[in-house]
Amino acid sequence: MRFALLLVSLLIIAGCGQREASLRQKIMGAWELTNGLGRVTFASDGSIVSHFTANTQAWTYEGTWQLKDDRIVITTTKSNSSPCSDVSMARIIRADSHELVYDLSGQTISLSRK
Repeated sequence: MRFALLLVSLLIIAGCGQREASLRQKIMGAWELTNGLGRVTFASDGSIVSHFTANTQAWTYEGTWQLKDDRIVITTTKSNSSPCSDVSMARIIRADSHELVYDLSGQTISLSRK
């Protein structure tokens, strides 16, 4: 009985690891906001760079990203607008080879593959 429980637990853990690896592959790369006012690049080394524009202003943010329980955890370490150190967690709504949609503090962010 113990062996069966251990085996089931290991299979669940392995399945979660494979799902996370698959999701990571889908997320990595360059994305553009569907409104055209920004782009985000999730690099394979865990770094992230984002650029946003509005009217005559532009913002750039740099930091790191990781997956945790079907969420993207973004740690911002650098910004061109002000000193910045922030950790945000976004719930992934949908991710495939063409579209990435996530909820960040109640705001739905839609990105398309660049």
